[in-house]
Amino acid sequence: MVYTGNPTDPVEFPGIHTSSGAVQAFLTRIVMQTIYDVLQQQGRVVLLPDAIISAISDQLSVRISYNPLECEAIKANPMAAFPYAMVDPHCIVVRNAVTGLCLKDASVQPMCQLSPIMNIGPIAGTHKSISGTLTTTNVIMAFWSREMWQSVVDRAMEILASGQLGLYFYTAFATVT
Repeated sequence: MVYTGNPTDPVEFPGIHTSSGAVQAFLTRIVMQTIYDVLQQQGRVVLLPDAIISAISDQLSVRISYNPLECEAIKANPMAAFPYAMVDPHCIVVRNAVTGLCLKDASVQPMCQLSPIMNIGPIAGTHKSISGTLTTTNVIMAFWSREMWQSVVDRAMEILASGQLGLYFYTAFATVT
């Protein structure tokens, strides 16, 4: 997930946000909704009324920690060589996901290309990892076993990986502590 200061980029590329805070808010909203959905599914299995499920869900909060990548310039679906911009980083977008960075390197031509790869660098690991904390003030949920929480988290991870976040992150894992 990335953001840019160029106001036209988020219109052209829906997965790109206008600020770091917008990325954080988007991720928090998606993760929280997924946790709600999992708890709702589990509550219905044990025949809890929707009002109770809703009350329990309202006593949860999610805090996401993520370092989004700022793209100063964006090149979409590049097929041939292209000059790198005078800004850094220049993000390469393929099918609405940033797949690499056009790097400035004075020792080589001032060009980037995907095939064969020239001056294309990977996205740093700090931009590929999300962590989060799920907190509850519900007395009953506070005493759930580690296994119960792990089942909620595992199911949420499955849903997130198969949905919107699966476009941006290739692998995911979660642990309950």
